[in-house]
Amino acid sequence: MRHCPKDIKDVPAALVGLVPPASAADIKEHLYKGEGVKDRLRHDQHDKCIFCECRINGDYGAIEHFRPKKGYTLYPDNTLITPGYYWLAYDWSNLLMSCSQCNSSYKKNHFLLADESGRHIDKQKITDEEPLLINPSLENPARYIEFHEHIAAAKTDANGDNPKGRHTIDLLQLNGRPDLVRNRRRVWNNYQTEKNKLRIMEEMLDRGYVFDEIKQLVELCRRTIAEMESPDGEYSAMFLP
Repeated sequence: MRHCPKDIKDVPAALVGLVPPASAADIKEHLYKGEGVKDRLRHDQHDKCIFCECRINGDYGAIEHFRPKKGYTLYPDNTLITPGYYWLAYDWSNLLMSCSQCNSSYKKNHFLLADESGRHIDKQKITDEEPLLINPSLENPARYIEFHEHIAAAKTDANGDNPKGRHTIDLLQLNGRPDLVRNRRRVWNNYQTEKNKLRIMEEMLDRGYVFDEIKQLVELCRRTIAEMESPDGEYSAMFLP
């Protein structure tokens, strides 16, 4: 999970001027799925799921409402509480793109707050809310989550694990999905291989083995490492300092 800031003032044209729904029954799905919305989310998120950072290729992804639009559940309980945040159904700041697995199997309608007394859906007010799920478009997940090689861990402080990091990891099963963990391990191993190759070739240059081929390989390794560390790189949060 990596910070993917978006300009909440630069709203896609399809969402401009839409009247917020007056109730959950008034939500029209085709409006928040209007032309260009998903393409913009894909661009802003570097073609990756906002939550697990998997590349969205054949899985074209789902438009995800960070605050659930029709109703919410309090993880791990699946009892739906209504209404949800219906007035935010077309709100650009509330829209993300996730892979179908994160959307349908893990995030679903779960939306737990650190303090439930701050939930004021009846007043359509969210300023008092402190969600326990990280929103990577608005905050930097690196404040709450770190990686021990390819394994996600909640950052610790004097009181132990921080609840936001722990809840996000548990809710999305970032360490409990064999395919996701396997893919992150593959990318981590490839990254370490490139780093080791670079180290060996730089040592050769330091010892006086100055050949054009070695210099070319050094530059190739550096470019590969930079690409893996960039926001475009799949699972690149693992490589953040």
